[in-house]
Amino acid sequence: MSAMHSRRRQEVDSLLRQAIPTDPRRHTRIDHIPPNYAQDVIDVAWDRLDDNPATATPPIHPELDLFGQTALLRRLCLKIAVNHDVLPGKFYVRGVICMSDEPIDAGGFADIYNGEYGGKIVIIKRPRISNEEEKEKIKMEFCRESLLWSKLNHPNVLSFLGISQDAFERSICMILPFMSRGSIRRRMTAQVPDVPANLVLTQDNFHSRVNTWLYEVSFGLAYLHSQGVVHGDLHGGNILIDDEDHVRLTDFGFALIAAAAPGAYGSKHGGASHHFMAPELWEPSDFGLTRARPTEACDVYAFGCTCIELYTGKVPFPEPKMTMYRISKKVLKGDRPTRPQTPPMPDSLWEVVQAAWTQQPQERLSSHDLERRMRAVMWRM
Repeated sequence: MSAMHSRRRQEVDSLLRQAIPTDPRRHTRIDHIPPNYAQDVIDVAWDRLDDNPATATPPIHPELDLFGQTALLRRLCLKIAVNHDVLPGKFYVRGVICMSDEPIDAGGFADIYNGEYGGKIVIIKRPRISNEEEKEKIKMEFCRESLLWSKLNHPNVLSFLGISQDAFERSICMILPFMSRGSIRRRMTAQVPDVPANLVLTQDNFHSRVNTWLYEVSFGLAYLHSQGVVHGDLHGGNILIDDEDHVRLTDFGFALIAAAAPGAYGSKHGGASHHFMAPELWEPSDFGLTRARPTEACDVYAFGCTCIELYTGKVPFPEPKMTMYRISKKVLKGDRPTRPQTPPMPDSLWEVVQAAWTQQPQERLSSHDLERRMRAVMWRM
């Protein structure tokens, strides 16, 4: 961006002002942006999003406050990315090497490979497009997920390293940190070889370890919600464990990458995920809704189900006869899993679970209250 000459920069700033309305409720527009200016406009817009509020440049329009301008800039960046096939230049990383000829795992829309970047092992997520009809949808989801993920920074959320164009020819890929301990499902089944002896799950430390992990899940979830991000697919397969044995949430935003490898770096929709679905996702009209769209309340419901999964080692309603249809009927009737007894779930945690999966979405805990109550649960152990 520093190499852009002054006249070009003035032209880009003018295009940006035309793209951003003075009213945040109105739509951004990109029809006036020539293709050869798209990269510069998205770079300048993204730099605006990176501005430190204390030293930020003046607003694009005097009528806009910082919150309104931020929302409009995010929408504009997504439109430019999808329509012009560009992403902010600072996203791209060079020198990523794919280390596996075949995918180490695969899901509905992405193949997962091991790679190396900067001397460290990384995960490469390569979108898989099976037909032209899917191409535009997957491209939009990939752009949306990249733009969304890159702005998140939290100790319990998996980091976004960048986008690679050189890991594969003619394919853009997402680069993520490698978590050697995999998902929390794998961590709890003693399939992780590098766990120190003092961290191996036993009857004596089960409650303290699992309740700490559940608190970290609630902490990461509250952060996502504070950033306007709905996870949309929370369960044990989308909770990773880092090298320090802490939780890292992954595959949030209900987008492309949420359809990748189950049990490691993603989950297959239509697989285990329906065991964690809130009632309003099964039958929106019963709750005065017009469509099934994941919300913060759905995430809180899924958290309650995740507590059951970690305490029992099984998804809610795990019986083979429990088809998606049967699960939906039980959930819509208000049926829920019974309280775990082996090991026993503490009273304080069971109370949180019950407050998380109430039938009516508006009666569930907010993620802020969930995090606060889970902190109390953790400290009681």
